Amino acid sequence: MKRLSLLVILLIALLYSCSPLQEDDHIPEIISISLYDSAGTITDNFKINDTILASIAIFDPDLDIESLLITSYHASDSDTPYDGPLIYHLTEQTDEQVVYQMGFIAIGPAGEWRIEFQVEDSEGNESEIFPMTITKDE
Repeated sequence: MKRLSLLVILLIALLYSCSPLQEDDHIPEIISISLYDSAGTITDNFKINDTILASIAIFDPDLDIESLLITSYHASDSDTPYDGPLIYHLTEQTDEQVVYQMGFIAIGPAGEWRIEFQVEDSEGNESEIFPMTITKDE
């Protein structure tokens, strides 16, 4: 009986001393991005100096998204950012899945561009980069 009592006490002590199993780090995820021109039409073709409107759907289970980073690369040098990362501080997240809408200006020379979107939460967790390709015309 003493052995059973000792075993139960050891098991209880072990259970209380172990930290709970960690789920993922609640890394935010960009689900989708739609780009619109000023007329509200979904497109990937913009004129230089036009406003690009973006609708960005994000999932984050711990409701602590803080910022969106946008980096632009021109096809002539796809390794060096032409612009950015631009950091947009986002409003407080109200649900696990939210949609943020914002605009930015199509700057730089004409041609094909890669735009990379990434979100970061208050703990420094970053989503995977969500790349999109657009064309800017004169």
